Amino acid sequence: MHKLNNESCPIKEDKLAQQIWDDPALTEALKSLPTTNTVTSNKSYAKYWVSGVAASFILLVIVSFTQFTPVTGQTELNKHLSNQYKTQRAERQAIALADGSNIHLNADTQLSVVLSESMRQVSLSKGEAYFDVAHNANRPFKIQSFYGQVEVLGTAFNLEQSSRGLSVSVYEGRVRLSNSDGDELILLGGQKAEVDISGTIGPKVLFNTTESTDWQQGLLNANDMPLGQIVERLSRYSVKPLYLAPGLSQRKVTGSFALNEVNTTIGLIGELYDLEVIVNDDNVYLRPK
Repeated sequence: MHKLNNESCPIKEDKLAQQIWDDPALTEALKSLPTTNTVTSNKSYAKYWVSGVAASFILLVIVSFTQFTPVTGQTELNKHLSNQYKTQRAERQAIALADGSNIHLNADTQLSVVLSESMRQVSLSKGEAYFDVAHNANRPFKIQSFYGQVEVLGTAFNLEQSSRGLSVSVYEGRVRLSNSDGDELILLGGQKAEVDISGTIGPKVLFNTTESTDWQQGLLNANDMPLGQIVERLSRYSVKPLYLAPGLSQRKVTGSFALNEVNTTIGLIGELYDLEVIVNDDNVYLRPK
């Protein structure tokens, strides 16, 4: 609520009432009243009546000022309202932004978007998303995550925030990847890099841009991918949490697996890599046989 500089107080109200009471016009009007024994009481009544009018006038001014004076910054606040987007486990979602950009959310992902006349800001809380950003040099498109920031220079790219850090894969155009210390990398199409949990950036790694993001096709394509990373990605689609026995997270796995059939995928990985899959009431646990 807007706070007035001069708040109403009884002393100021009494002064205003006294000024009204001392007004010559009011004095003349009162002189015209019949002179009786009740003049004193009438004058007292009139004074109370004037005090009431003064107090009501002050209240009216306060209410009117509060209702009709715009709160400082209210217009700007309306321009910067944040839109929240969230997907559940095993759910994917496509979002078309008002600026012409498109965002595809992977499962179990959460982000917010703020669009204004001078900037476009996304905050990625968790998960993974593919961005196809409309070019606008006058409205920078920035994405903030827990581990780092990405500034888009008109591009299409995939962004994943996980327990390992922040991973960026650029399909078209270029992006600027930076950490909290101000270190940065410029990534071009066909390049990807990470900001790990310690804040270290890089190195740049080349990849084939003709292969679209696997999760958009409902697949998880692994090429010597650590089992821990695979389990984390599968967890976005699993009803029950997935856990690994100690010592298994760095075991390398290669193959193409269906994301929408987690139980089948986990069973297949168990057979291929000699793991026992234990399905409990509230979780799924993998351990060596």
